[in-house]
Formats: sequence, structure tokens, C-alpha cells
Amino acid sequence: MRIKGLRVLVVSSGALAAAGCGAVAVAPVEGGVGADPLIRAFSARLDDLDRQAAGGDTTALLALSIIKAEGLRGVSVDAAAAAELKRKATARAAPITITQYIPGINGAPGRTALLNLPGDGQVRRMISETEACVSILKTRQGGDLTLLDALMDEPDGFEKYESAQAEAQQACGGAERLGVLSELWDESKPWGDRPLPSCDDDDQRCRVLAQKVARLNARDPAQEARAAAARGDFRLGSFNHIGPMPTGWSLPGVNCLRWNREQIGKWHVNQDVIMPGDGEHTAASVAFIAAYNRALAGDSAFPFADVCAEGLVKPEANYAGPVRNWGQAVRSGDTARLTEVPVGQDINGRDILGLTPLEWAMSRNDEAMAVALLDAGADPDPEPSEDVEASPPLALALSRNKADLARRLIAAGASMKGAPGVCRYGPYDGPPDPRLNNGCSWAGLLIKAGAFDLLEHQASAEGGLDAIDGSGELSAAFLQAATARDEATVERLLPHAGRQVGGREGVLDALFEARPDLVARYVLARGGGAARSAAEEGVWRAAAEGGRTEALAFLWDYGADLNLLSVDALRGCAESARAGDVEALLGCVSAAGERRLQLQAAIRGGDEPTFERLTADAADLRERGKATQLAVAVDKGATSMVRRLLDRGADPVPPYIPHRDKAAYDGPLKLAADAAMAANDYGSTRKSDPSLLVRAAERGDAVMLRALSDAGARHAAALASSIANFGNPPPGLRDSSFERGASIDNEGLPNRAVDRNFEAFRLLVAEAARVEGPQSLEQAFASGVYSGYNDGLQVLLDNGLDLSKAKQPERIWSNLTSLGTPCKPSTARLLLASGLTRSYAANAYTHWPPIHAFAVSCADARVAEILVREGGMDVNEINTLGQTAVDVAEAYGRQANLEALKRLGGRPASEVAPAADQARKQTRREEEDLDLVQGEVL
Repeated sequence: MRIKGLRVLVVSSGALAAAGCGAVAVAPVEGGVGADPLIRAFSARLDDLDRQAAGGDTTALLALSIIKAEGLRGVSVDAAAAAELKRKATARAAPITITQYIPGINGAPGRTALLNLPGDGQVRRMISETEACVSILKTRQGGDLTLLDALMDEPDGFEKYESAQAEAQQACGGAERLGVLSELWDESKPWGDRPLPSCDDDDQRCRVLAQKVARLNARDPAQEARAAAARGDFRLGSFNHIGPMPTGWSLPGVNCLRWNREQIGKWHVNQDVIMPGDGEHTAASVAFIAAYNRALAGDSAFPFADVCAEGLVKPEANYAGPVRNWGQAVRSGDTARLTEVPVGQDINGRDILGLTPLEWAMSRNDEAMAVALLDAGADPDPEPSEDVEASPPLALALSRNKADLARRLIAAGASMKGAPGVCRYGPYDGPPDPRLNNGCSWAGLLIKAGAFDLLEHQASAEGGLDAIDGSGELSAAFLQAATARDEATVERLLPHAGRQVGGREGVLDALFEARPDLVARYVLARGGGAARSAAEEGVWRAAAEGGRTEALAFLWDYGADLNLLSVDALRGCAESARAGDVEALLGCVSAAGERRLQLQAAIRGGDEPTFERLTADAADLRERGKATQLAVAVDKGATSMVRRLLDRGADPVPPYIPHRDKAAYDGPLKLAADAAMAANDYGSTRKSDPSLLVRAAERGDAVMLRALSDAGARHAAALASSIANFGNPPPGLRDSSFERGASIDNEGLPNRAVDRNFEAFRLLVAEAARVEGPQSLEQAFASGVYSGYNDGLQVLLDNGLDLSKAKQPERIWSNLTSLGTPCKPSTARLLLASGLTRSYAANAYTHWPPIHAFAVSCADARVAEILVREGGMDVNEINTLGQTAVDVAEAYGRQANLEALKRLGGRPASEVAPAADQARKQTRREEEDLDLVQGEVL
């Protein structure tokens, strides 16, 4: 560098003697992740770190020194090499000597001067902070829970834990960074020396887990991984947490772009109830699996280096091995290698990771490969696999704005069926903003990709645009374009925009605010459907044809009752709208509002003649998106009135259409319009019970209920379950979750929801049985069992529900015995007396027979005697895992249930069928890694 015109050489003072007047290059500290030596120690490839450190990269030097000093990531400990790397990194922080050359004057010899400058403060600070955090990480064996367990035995243990946490977070840059680094450190440090649990002498289960941890400590996961790779077994190990808040399965120690259950060879599954020894065993098991996975993924024979890599390291860009199938050829990224695929391989077959070749190409965003596969005959629309979450190729093409590839896929036969699946969010994430085009629907994807030609083609296809725009993204995109004055997009979308944007926000409202110049054109396209009746829509169209935006705004605000006018009167209103005569339209609105008042008065007063006259004169009673005359009649009128309205086409389940809820006019117009709107004050149908079926049932009118059902109102069974409060715990419930050793008597709890209309429930159940069949009541019955509402259950049975034909008996038994349910003996007797099957095949929902489900979760131990003595269940039945009910009750610490089972003759599987138990255990020893299994099996 140059200072005041002088040539200056920069060297570290430590290197000056050896280098003379030369310079030692010191790489600058990089920004971002590269400037974090600890994160870089886990996220960079080791060969990359070697190369970068050799080039003088300061953070690479520090990262590599930590790895070698601690033996991280399978690297052998090399204290001397670590010290040298740290010395080189520290040189940047040492004082810097500047050799300043000063030329001589008039031929005199030049001379040099040495200037000493302070070292790089940023590097010194980085080194200091890194060393402080490393010292913390080295002391945190097993993570936070193990530290907490250790301190809990001391006085003020929790306070000490909180203090230690605060110090650790401060040293390591905050709670989030500490958490990430703790996990990475624990998974990457040299194997062994995992802490053993401290067990009471009589806690056999804990003692067994301690033996398992000790055996894991003595094993070499890296060596086992290399041996597995040598025999061609590349299955990874997985951890699954099944506690109260399941997190699904994960692959410790490695970062995989995708993997599936079939390619998992080692499992550790947490129990859903934490008992002594579980924490230490889980920490050891997960760390063992991480070390195993890391070594396997790093083995030269591992055929998925482009899919998985250790820790935070990114997988390789491409597959480099021999091509044995289409998937490997695609993963190579080289279309020329498609010719290497052996003859006879299925171009549409799924590989061991569950993807078709085309799905691989699309997941890798490899358009050239995708086109080559299509040319070779690949199916553009592969049937989805239940085991693999993969969006259809067409959805991926559109989501990446590859419109030409999308057209190519469609030409080859791809279709926009089902959900695109490109928008996924977890249980704690909010859904996408419904006011925007998030590209979650097919329509939204087409618009984002600029494929308007495909959108227009779909508009004329079967199902139209509604088939691909379930979330209203087309209208959202239209509004976005209109607001942004993107006229080209507006022109393409205007003919197709619907009446609402996602949820319940209306397009017309937004246009009145942002683009009133588009209102008339929108109404003449699809926007007229936002009117609250077909009759009203006709008046809207007349105003739009005349270009009368002010008249349209007036009708949108106040024209909800125009359908009650006669056909002749409505025709006159349409002409006024076409001319923009708002004063005349005010007269139409007032007359319509007066008719509404008269009609509702007739309904409430039982005035049949007036009701007949007004309904006969009304132009249209197919009302929608507002409180309808049908809703008033169901709430206050006679059954004959309800039938009359239904005969005139009134919809018992009208679609919701948003409408403006504000007055836009001042002066006399506002006062008159407000008077008309006051007539429209019935309000919506009951917001808490949105179905008219519920209101008819609450009135106790079975005939009205039937008329509504016959007109198309549905879901009586679900509504019955809702108004009976099925599926919710009854008031006063004592939950056995925290009283595991006791038997709780919940028999005195109510047998029905005391604050609900039970007679309305009866009517809805009867209607559901009539329309949907008695077996449609099964789901409601299962929910009622959960609540222990025996009275409601009996009503369902009295209406023909045959439990011997139940499609999912396992769910009903589970709802009887689950944690947080009453688990009443009387409910158990009801199930048995009603013929609910006592046996069912193990399935994806449960592998537990009823007696085992009881053993794990039931609050009342007396239920065991009912199931065994009255129900004839085998107390020693062995489940698919080879356990008896005694085994599972003991595993889950259900002491009261265990004692009840033993009184009934219950025994463990080792006594009931010792030979089979031994054979099963031997099979498990051969097929499973029992040191990773959280249980008493050795």
C-alpha cells in the first residue's frame, strides 16, 4: 500500500526476522458466515478448509485449528498442527511492522524506516470470542437437558442452570447461536465418554439404559459405518421424537436434500413419557447416529454424495459415480450420460429414494435434463407417491417461472390436477396472505410464470378457472396489477378475475378504492357475480354498460334488496342505472327496502297472504352473500313459508359474497339510503351456528329440518357433533397425564354437555341418519366417546348406527382410553354392548389392541376388568411388537393399570410365550440396533 506517496511493505512483527524485507500475505477477515470460525468449522468441506488455510484465510485457519485440536468431524486430534494453525491466525492480531522505504536525493542511497502499528483489533476480538465459546461448548456434555439434570440435584439448581445458560449465551453470541453450536459440537466431537444416567437401585429400566449407553461408548460408529459401506449398506440412522409435540424424524449429523424411511437402517425413537435414564440415553443415541451418519456420508463408496453431506456442508453438485439407472444419470447433470443407462431400465421407475428421473431433474432445476427425459418418453405427470413429498413437475416448472418448460410438459400430457404442493407451511406457520398471489394455486403459478395463454386455455376447459383457483389468487393478482398500474397484466386478467380475493375480501371494494375506472369493465366480465342475486346483477350490468361508476357504487352499497321488486319495477331500475340516475335508483332501493320490511313482518307475524303476495311478486329469491329471507323464515317463520321460499329457488347454503358495509353518500341521499338499509338489519344467519339446519333443529321443527335437507342442506352429522360439544373434555375432568400412578374415577362427570340443546342434537342425528345413512354417524360417535357423553352416544345408536360395521373401530377404542379423556367404565360397557369389534389389524393409526391402549393411557384402572371379564379380551394378548398389556403398562409407568392387569392374570410376554419372546428378541438383535432402542430389551 502507499502512505503519503511512499512505498510501504506490511509484515507481522513475528515474521519480520525470517522474512527480512519481504511481506507475508494475510488474508482479510471475510464477512457473513465466512467470518464465523465456529460455524465455518462445521459448514465447510475439510479439503476446502485445508486449501483456504494454506492461502492464509484467517477464519479458515481458526476453524481448522479448532477441528484438529478437538478431533471434530472424525479428524484425528493433532495438537501440534492445531497450535501452528492458531499461531498463523493469531499473527494477524499481532502488532504490525511497516517497512518504509525512503529514496535517496541527488543520487544518495535510499534508506528504510520501521514503523510499528497496533495489530488487527477485529481479529483479536474474533479469536477471543471464539476461544470463550469453545470453552463453553467443551463443558456442555449432552446439551441443555443433561446440564439441567446435573444441576437439579444441587441446592438452587434451577437458578444455577439459568445463570449458566446466560453466561453461555453471552459467550457464544446469543441463545440461537449457542443452541446451533451445541448441537453441532455434540454431534461432531470424538465418539465416546457419554454420561451415564444415575439410577435408583430398583429402577431396572434405567439400569438397562445405562448399560446401553456404556455399550455405545465402547463402540466405534465410524468403523461400523465404513463396514456397512463396504458391504453396500448405505442406509442412514434417524431420530424420531414422539413426545407431546412431535417433530418428526431427522437425520443427525448429515444434511440431506431428501431421504426416505425405507433408507433408514438405525432408529432411535424417544418415548412420549420421559423417565429416568431417557435423557442420557437419547443424547448418547443421537450422537452415535450422528457420528455413524457423518462417517457413512463421507465414505468414498457412498453413492449419494450429491444428496447428503455431513453437518452443515452442502452436498456435491452432481453425482460422479457409475450410471446404473436413470436417476443416477439425471443426478450427474450431464445429458450425455443418459446414454449410459443400461438397457431395460424403466424411465418412469422410482429409485430407492422414491423419485422418478423426471422428478429428480425438476428437483435439481435442470431444465435441459427434463427436456431430454421428455424426449426419451418420460411421463410428465407421474402418479404421486405416498412416501415422498414432491410437487408435480409442472408445478415446479411454473414456480420457477419456466413457462416454456411448462408448455412442453403440458404438450406431453401434464395436467393441473390436485394441489400444486409448492406452498407448504408447518403447524406454527400462518398460511400465505390471502390478499396476495402467493403462487400456491395453479392459477397463481400460471400468472407468476407469465403463462397467460395457458390460463386462457384453462378458462375454456372443463371446470374452468375455478378448478385451478381455489384460493382466489387470480383475483389477487388482478388487483395487484391494477394497483400497480400494470395495464398489460390487467388486460390479460380482467376477463377472468372472480368476485373475491382469498378469504372474504371483495374485488369490487378494492377497485372502487384503487381503480374506479376498471369497475364497469370488471362487472361486465366476471365481476357481476358479486351481486347478491341474479336480479341485482342485471341492474349492475345495465349501469356498467352505461359506464356509470357512481351508480354502480350506489347499487353496491345499497342495492341488496332489489331482487324483492317485481320484474317490471326491476326493469325500470335497470334503465335508471344505465342512465346513471342515482336519485331514481334511490327510489328503487327505498321501495326494495320497504318490501323487505313488509316481508319480514309477514314472516314474523305469520301473515301467510301477505307473504304469498310479496314472494310471488319478487323477481328473484335466489339470494346469496347476505342475510336471506330464507334465514328469517327458518328463524321466525312457519314451515310452509320455508317450503315456499325453497320452491322459489332459495338456497339453504348460499355462497358467501363480500359486500360493502359503509355509506358513501352525504346529505339527503345518505339519510334516505340509511332508512332503506335499516330495513336490512336482520343480520347474518347465526354466526355461531352458520347452518340453517341447526336453527331448524333448535326450533324443534323436524318437518322444516327435512325440507332444508331435501333442498340440499348437508352435514347434519357433523353439526350434531358440534352442538353436542363432542370431542371436547367434559368440565371437571381429572386428567391422568400427571397422575400416572393412580386410578381416577371420572364416572360422576356429566353424560351430556349440560349447556347445549340436547333435543336439537336428537333431531340432527335423526336427519343425518335419514339422509346420509346411520353409518355416517360413526365419526360423531368416536368424538362422543372422547368426551364420555354416554347419553349422546345412545342417541346415535338408537338411530341405527351399527358398531359391528364400524370402519375404524381402533379410533373409537383409542378415544375411550386416550390421555385427557374420562375413560369411564360405563362408556366401555356401552361399546361392548353395542357390538364394537374387539379386534382389528395393526395399521398406520395404531398397533395397539384395546387392552394395550387401556394399559398406556386409561385414567380409570377399573376399565381393565370390564374389557377382560365382560368383554372377553385376552389380558395376555401379544401385539405386533411382541408385547403384552403388562409390558406396555410397565414401559409407560402406568402403575395402577399395571396392578389391575396383574390381578386379572396379566403377565409379560417373556412369561406368556417365552420361546416366541426369545425368538423375537433374537430377531430384533439381528435386525435392529438394540443399544439405540429406548426400552428394557437388551
